[in-house]
Amino acid sequence: MVPLSLNESLAFLALCVGLAVAPGANLAVVLHSASRGGVRSATAAAAGLTASKMVWAAASLVGLAQVLNNSAELYSALRLVGGLYLVYLGAVMWRAGRTASDGGGRVARPPQRLGDAARAGALTDLLNPKVGAFYLAVFPQFIGPGDAVVLAAALLLLLHAVVLMSYYPFVAWLSVRARDLSVRGAQFAPRIVGAGLVVSGGALAVDAARR
Repeated sequence: MVPLSLNESLAFLALCVGLAVAPGANLAVVLHSASRGGVRSATAAAAGLTASKMVWAAASLVGLAQVLNNSAELYSALRLVGGLYLVYLGAVMWRAGRTASDGGGRVARPPQRLGDAARAGALTDLLNPKVGAFYLAVFPQFIGPGDAVVLAAALLLLLHAVVLMSYYPFVAWLSVRARDLSVRGAQFAPRIVGAGLVVSGGALAVDAARR
């Protein structure tokens, strides 16, 4: 029995593309890695993001995401930590923008180790319980009674991984090309992205602390 129909697969694929294209913390982390180490670092960050989504998906299958949804304190604590981490990432990006150019006016591109890029990508999603809630809400829409749950989930995750590992490196390549053509953009883009992460992360942390 085929666990997913063609229509279901295309619908889930469209959902994944829409989520990937929408601006957010994931895209910001990938672009930051691109500014630090080029497409290779950005791809490593995308791989970290993808791996963390796989972890959350597996957790949703075993019920961890449901536990988080039912425990307001645990959910809020994880959101608080995740928000503070986004603030930290934003501060790092802002600082990178301030030190982007050297005395000769050329844009310095401090190298980022692939492991650091992958770790930043992974932590961004591992500390975001909304990822688990997403899979917990979406899986039942595509996996019905009588389906091979593990196989169907694996196919959904494969589709999601293909989207992430295709779109983010491509966007990183475009950003590197644009940065090479615009020195001023290379200096100010990290500040803009960093400020956005600080604001969004601070909002998440404040909201979590109030609960």
